[in-house]
Amino acid sequence: PRPDPRAPPAGPLWLPPLAHPPANPPGGPAESTPSPPTGTPQPGLAGEVLRQVRAVGWLVTALSIITVTLPGINGMVLMYYATSVRDWVQSHAGAAYIVFPLAMALGTGFALLPTYALSFASGVFFGPVWGWPIAMLGILGGSCIGYAWGATVARERVMRQIELNPRARIIREALVDRGLGTETLVVGLLRFPPNSPFALTNLVMSAIKVRFAAFFGGTALGMAARTGVAVGLGVAVGSLEKLKEVGGAWAYLGLGAFAVVLFIVYRLFSAWIKAALAKHVGELSPRSA
Repeated sequence: PRPDPRAPPAGPLWLPPLAHPPANPPGGPAESTPSPPTGTPQPGLAGEVLRQVRAVGWLVTALSIITVTLPGINGMVLMYYATSVRDWVQSHAGAAYIVFPLAMALGTGFALLPTYALSFASGVFFGPVWGWPIAMLGILGGSCIGYAWGATVARERVMRQIELNPRARIIREALVDRGLGTETLVVGLLRFPPNSPFALTNLVMSAIKVRFAAFFGGTALGMAARTGVAVGLGVAVGSLEKLKEVGGAWAYLGLGAFAVVLFIVYRLFSAWIKAALAKHVGELSPRSA
C-alpha cells in the first residue's frame, strides 16, 4: 500500500524536543555543557578607579585633581601680570615684605599658585638677603594652610577607607607610624624634588594623618634647598619676565632630583612595606593580600 502523504513522518524527527538534553546521548561521547559563571565579576581598571572615587568621595577626588592642575595654570597667568606685580612691589617696598609672604602662603596653601614661580619672584624682588627667608616663610605658611584644610575635608574619608583595607592599613603604618625623626626624613625626601607637587603633597600627608610636627619639619627640610635654587635663579636673572627662559633648566633639574629621590624612596619604602607585611601576614586574607 502507498503511504498516506498527510501522515506525519515516522522516526526521531517527530519526537518532541527534550527539555534538558541528556549528559550522555546514546551512541555518542559525553558532551559537557558550559556552566554559568560563578561569583561576582571582577571590575576592570576603570571600574576599580570609579569604586575608589566613590569610596573617598567626589569632593576629595576633585580636590586632588585641582591641587595638581590649578597651580601650574595660574603660574602662567601670573607671568602675564608680571609687570603689574613688579610695579606694585616697587611702589610699596615696605608693605611688600609683609604682603608678599602672606599672599604666597594663601596662594600655595589653597592650591592657587606654584611655589617655584613665587620663589623665583622672591629672588627678583627681595634679592639674595631677604629673598630666601621670605619665600620660605610663605611656603611654610602655605603648608600649614594646606594641612589644615586637608585634615578638615579629606582625612575622615581617607582614613576610613584605609582602616577597611588591612593591606592599606599595614602599609600606612609602615610608612607613617614610625619615630618622629624617621617620619620627618620621609616627608623631607618627598618634598625635595623641584617638581614634587606641593599642594597635592599637603593634601595626601594630611589625609593619611602624618603627624604635624613631622610634616612641618620635613617640609622645612625638603623645601629649603629647592627654594634656595629658585631664589638664586631669580637673583641671577633679575627679571620676572625671564622666568620662561630658565624654565627648561628648572625642569631638567627637577627630573634629575626626582629620579634620585624616587630610587631612594622606592628602596626604603619597599623594605619597610615588605617587613610590615611579613609581620602581619596572618591578618591578610587572600583577597586583601
